[in-house]
Amino acid sequence: MSIVNIGKWNYMRNGLKFDRDLETQMLEEEEAEFAKGMKDYFEQMTCNNIFKDALVTDAVVEMVDAYCDFMYVYTGTCLKSIGTMFTVDRSHKQSLMNSVLQEILVTHGVKLYDKRKAELPFIEQCYSYVMDANDKKPITKTKGKVVKGSAFVDPKQQIRDLLIERGFLANPDEALERYRSEISEKVDVTNIVPVNNLVGVDGEGA
Repeated sequence: MSIVNIGKWNYMRNGLKFDRDLETQMLEEEEAEFAKGMKDYFEQMTCNNIFKDALVTDAVVEMVDAYCDFMYVYTGTCLKSIGTMFTVDRSHKQSLMNSVLQEILVTHGVKLYDKRKAELPFIEQCYSYVMDANDKKPITKTKGKVVKGSAFVDPKQQIRDLLIERGFLANPDEALERYRSEISEKVDVTNIVPVNNLVGVDGEGA
């Protein structure tokens, strides 16, 4: 779903009516969900219990989902603000959330993108799950926040599955060791020519 589709969906719901209080409320809700996931993540990373790996994974899934929801709402909010006297600027917070999320994903070994495969970058793929889920919400005109409806399917399981598929490891040390192993495998020591075997321009050994 593109930005135009998000605009169309919002138009069909309430004619792109801009309600500053409602938009602020929705954005703050998504920020709060991201903040909760971030706090849960830091808490689990600084303690030890038998469920740590699962709880770390849950926290990252929550952050990814909240970030994608935030971007969906933020896009709609900005579109609805066009033509009004208001400017909605959450770009600084959006940038911070994105940076935190990207660093955490890399730390846990997630392949954010693979140029060799015809696949969307990790965040974009998760965003598509969230947009598809939101597209299934009722589009009947409402004055407040849209209810999810019976057709809505929580995208968190898809996000979790993709997280694991892209290499997520709850233990950052294991992810770092895998990075090192992958780099070592790419270095073919059999093709390294010893310096004393190099021949200079005069035909003698270097």
